[in-house]
Amino acid sequence: MTAPYTSCGKQLLRGRKHIADCCDPETAEALAILLNSAEIVFWKDDERMERAQRVLWPNDTDEAGKFTVEAV
Repeated sequence: MTAPYTSCGKQLLRGRKHIADCCDPETAEALAILLNSAEIVFWKDDERMERAQRVLWPNDTDEAGKFTVEAV
C-alpha cells in the first residue's frame, strides 16, 4: 500500500496526516491494521463503496477512479 495507516496513541494516521481520534489506543491500532489489510474484500460494487475505497486508498485506483484489484 502506498498510503499506510498507522496509529499513535488514540490517533489514526495516514502517512503523517492525522485523520481520526479513537476512543483508546487499542481501537486506533486495530483500525490501522484493518485499513492496511490486504484481505479486505468489498463485496458490494456500488457507488458508496467506490467512494469509500477512493478515500481510504487514494493511490490504489486507476485513471477512472476505480479501485484496482491488483492493489489488494
